[in-house]
Parts: sequence; structure tokens; C-alpha cells
Amino acid sequence: MKLHSLIITSALVLSVITSTATVNAMSAAEKDVYTDVLMPSYLEEFAEAINIEQMTHNVSYPLSTTEVDDKCVALMDGKMVAGAVGKALSQIFLDNQHGLNSLVSGGTVRSKYCPRYAKMTAKEKSIVWVFILTAMAHFESNCTRIASAKGPNGTAYGYFQLHRGQEDNYGGGSFCKKGDAAKPAAASKCTLGMLEKQFKNRQGELFSNKSYWDVLRPTGSSKKSAVIRRALMRSSLCNSTTI
Repeated sequence: MKLHSLIITSALVLSVITSTATVNAMSAAEKDVYTDVLMPSYLEEFAEAINIEQMTHNVSYPLSTTEVDDKCVALMDGKMVAGAVGKALSQIFLDNQHGLNSLVSGGTVRSKYCPRYAKMTAKEKSIVWVFILTAMAHFESNCTRIASAKGPNGTAYGYFQLHRGQEDNYGGGSFCKKGDAAKPAAASKCTLGMLEKQFKNRQGELFSNKSYWDVLRPTGSSKKSAVIRRALMRSSLCNSTTI
């Protein structure tokens, strides 16, 4: 039975009981705005507790074939609409196409995982990269801006778990500066720069065992590269029909 139906049924039963109660008992009840009958406050408290419990555990939404943390809406929502961070990332891609030639070209994203990429406008391509980075951020940090973990060379921090204070040491070139890990837009720019370097060094391969990110390594311990690849391939961004 749906919660709303449960509330209505319970309220109707309780209204009959309370009709014979004392004035003091009635004063403890409240009007149910849905049924316009008196409903003891403890029933409202029960309903509120159930709603809170449901919201607490409903913490994901589908991004193509992958469930991602609800905080990922900062990058992209389930309808593939960019959030605040995603919009910044998209604009960074558009403003820096000259420095992201390999990503613009697409490499294996174009040839293997996203058939529509070759015919996309620059704006559409930028949204593909928002999609990819959203999936990465979910598995790297649950899209938590202040997530931190012990990395091989210090503290990995932020959406993309960049090594804090060493962001400029991993091949991102002018796209990366120290302190970028803690700034979502800057971290997004740095991540694009690092992926550009990866594409240049790894024949345009997004899923490389030499990637900085474990979630992009086919043999990585997280075993998430196949999940991201499948989500990308089955996304309506990349395929007009579901594979």
C-alpha cells in the first residue's frame, strides 16, 4: 500500500476513535490537509519518519546504465542536463579546444564508444565529456567536493581525486595549477588537461591501464572502466538507439 493511502486509511479509522474521545484528547490532534479529518500528531510524525527514511536511502539516479550518487547532479542529471559544475566544464572545453585537440578529435571515444561523436558540434562533444567526467567523479569520490583519500603520492582530493598540492605534476600542463583539486571548475579543467595528455600518449585511448585514474584502467582494482564504457556506449548522447 502506498504511504499516502496508508495515511488516509489510518486517519479515517483514527477519526472514528477520536470522535468518542475526550476534549483533551481531541486537542492533541491536528487536521489532515488531505482528508480534512482529525489525525493524531504521532501519525504525522510516523509518516514524516518514513519519508525521511525513503529520502535517505534514495541517493542515486540513472546516468545511462549506471546509478550515480545524487550529488552528481552538480555535473549532470539523469536527463543529461549539465549542472553548475557541468556547465563550467562544458564552457572550459569550448574555450580551450585549441589545447584539447585530441579530446576534440575523440580518439577511441569517437571510434569505439560513441558512434555519433564524429558528427557532433563542439557543444555536443563538450556534453559527452561532461558525461564521462560525471561517471568518473561518481566512482572516484561519489561526486563529493571535499572527498579525500590517501594516494600514492599524498592526499587525493575533490571530485576527481587529484593529488592536492601536486596537481601540476601529472601531465596536465597549463591546464593544471597547484590547489586545483579543491576548486570544482579548476579541477575539471585540470582533469581535461590530464586526459588530453593521456590521449596523446596512449593513441587516443580513454580506457588505458596507464591512466592516472583507476576507474579508467581496464585492469584497475575498482573494476569500473567497463561500467563507464557500457554507460557511454548505451547513452542516447552517443547512440540513437540502445545497443
